[in-house]
Amino acid sequence: MWWGSDSSKRNSIWPARNDMGRDMKNSVFQLWQMVEALTPVDAARVNPSDSKMPVYGVAIDGYMPWDNQQHQRKKIDSGWRWLYAAQCGIYSVDEVTAALVNSLKATEKPWMERTGGKSRLFDLSFDHDGLPMSQTFAISLAAWAGGQLLISGGDLKALLDGGASNLQGLTVPEASLPSVDSGFKAFDALSGALMQWIEDELARFKEEGIAPEVSWIGTLVELVTARLGLPSSAIQWGDFIHVKSLRVKERKADQVAPLVPVLISMQSEPTNSISI
Repeated sequence: MWWGSDSSKRNSIWPARNDMGRDMKNSVFQLWQMVEALTPVDAARVNPSDSKMPVYGVAIDGYMPWDNQQHQRKKIDSGWRWLYAAQCGIYSVDEVTAALVNSLKATEKPWMERTGGKSRLFDLSFDHDGLPMSQTFAISLAAWAGGQLLISGGDLKALLDGGASNLQGLTVPEASLPSVDSGFKAFDALSGALMQWIEDELARFKEEGIAPEVSWIGTLVELVTARLGLPSSAIQWGDFIHVKSLRVKERKADQVAPLVPVLISMQSEPTNSISI
């Protein structure tokens, strides 16, 4: 106990240790944040014949399930309705990774393994009529982080500081929309602004009495791609949407809808229906 009765030494050494501990905790948290942000989630496997939860792959010239005769012929019991969870902007992970490697300012480029993996730009759910549910819109954190590094030339510090967002021409989100709190300020701001864009489009669809076609989702994908700063060539336009179709109870559809992406991600195996 070398610090014994010397209070001046004790007081001088413990703040330093506390600061070191805080710095270490912050470093670990930032490392975890970085790993999470840069890990793309695999796109859902297409399986339209699944009797429990069919998953459709949709091309830019294709049809969404609510306009797909094959899907509409599927049996659904009285008192139940369809909800659709769409993974939009399916892209090649290898192509985005290659673009990231090429953008690095380092003289020696890191080795890159090609996996053939596919991920998506964002998730968005649609109700049984095919109307978008703006509160379910969720940008992929990995896609956003990848775009940030492309724009900054691999500046990890800028990413950890919250990133930068391009909000020009987008409207401030209304208070009625859910807030986003990812730990990255620019990500949260862009998520809210795009959510408001979808909400405004929803009002137009209701006024005109129409549901969006695939081309509308294509426009949204192009908008998100540009705002994220990702190469548009990475989008797999021949299979750029994967849509999971779920049966939900009519009387609880509005309650279940915002939870659809979370419920799907928690399920190890698909079920016939979802209800709460």
